[in-house]
Amino acid sequence: MNGSVLAEFTLGNHPVRHSLCYVTIGTGVGIALLTSDHILKGLTHTEGGHMLLQRHPQDMLYGICPFHGDCLEGLVTNHALSKRFDCSIHDLDKVPDDASDWEFIAHYLAVMCYNITILYTPEAIVLGGGIMNRTVLLPKIRVKFVEILNGYIQHPGLNPDRYIRTATLEQSGLVGAILLGQKA
Repeated sequence: MNGSVLAEFTLGNHPVRHSLCYVTIGTGVGIALLTSDHILKGLTHTEGGHMLLQRHPQDMLYGICPFHGDCLEGLVTNHALSKRFDCSIHDLDKVPDDASDWEFIAHYLAVMCYNITILYTPEAIVLGGGIMNRTVLLPKIRVKFVEILNGYIQHPGLNPDRYIRTATLEQSGLVGAILLGQKA
């Protein structure tokens, strides 16, 4: 994750100068934050994928995380979607874009973006990983983010079309590993 955030910040063509949050959504959920050319580090590596979320009131799926059930990872990873759509993770690309459960996934990812915004207000949140290959998600996440934010923070930088973005580098982790090695 640290490599990915560094790569997207350095080479990703995002309109940022000081801060960027990178989130990957796939087998798990990883979140990394870079600010003032430093990657946020704590006592251990961060586990943002296990943030607890308020369930969508109409969602009937119980999350799959063995530790927390309904944490972010338990609700939006490829294994959670496999359970949700009753298919193999290899068949998720066959789930139609108009399946109603995409609304739940977008809701949970918008809540995550809200939480990141309230805590850190990065200049942009970049969403990557295999789940974000579903183009139906990004517009839904942006709409739900605005609904959840509900006007609480007023700033031109929070325009969701610029603020919540998709990754621009195909191999941000690999590119980031090289960049991290160069910095070492």
